[in-house]
Amino acid sequence: MTQRAALTAIKSFLPENKLTNEQLAEQFGDWHASQILSKTGVAVRGVAGPDECASDLGVKAARRLFESGVCTPEEIDFLIFCTQSPDYFTPTTACVMQNALGLPTSCGAVDINQGCSGYIYGLALAKSLVEAGTARTVLLVTADTYMKFINRRDRSLLTLFGDGPFFFGAAPATIDATLFGALATTLRTPVRSPIRDFLQDQPKLVAHTEHMRQRFFPEFAG
Repeated sequence: MTQRAALTAIKSFLPENKLTNEQLAEQFGDWHASQILSKTGVAVRGVAGPDECASDLGVKAARRLFESGVCTPEEIDFLIFCTQSPDYFTPTTACVMQNALGLPTSCGAVDINQGCSGYIYGLALAKSLVEAGTARTVLLVTADTYMKFINRRDRSLLTLFGDGPFFFGAAPATIDATLFGALATTLRTPVRSPIRDFLQDQPKLVAHTEHMRQRFFPEFAG
């Protein structure tokens, strides 16, 4: 009989720096704090410090889990880190976190690049790992530092996004565990025309890398 996965704990962490609706209203002038709250549902946004990366936020959230006594670092045998703002292109940020948290060297560690759907994809992966018997205790962390990339004059984005991590733990079900329930098993990717139009205007990483090589290292270009 296939073992069932269960949610064992949820923890979060917010950076010390904050961006409030009052500050945004003062910056943009023609919006009141109450209007921003009504439109976005967000009152305060966390803002990572200049030297804080996504892994730093994720590590702090995970440490809250270990401090609660739900499990120990030694019990984690797979780490999934979902982010669109990794510390580096390489190495994998999950490996950086594995080292910082003192997880076993036998622990699997992988990054996944997803936006709003990242939590659902991460849940599906964690559930699959546990129920397939590949891992017993999975640490799923989602963390981003979008504020480092947002134009501070773009109120359409600045009012919505903030920085912060969210931690989730999955393990085989026990009598009092919270089961995943009917988590959708079909993950869809509907690429519609606006997305295609957007992608057509974006330089591919390979093309950008070649451009930079030609600019700064012409002797190695081509």
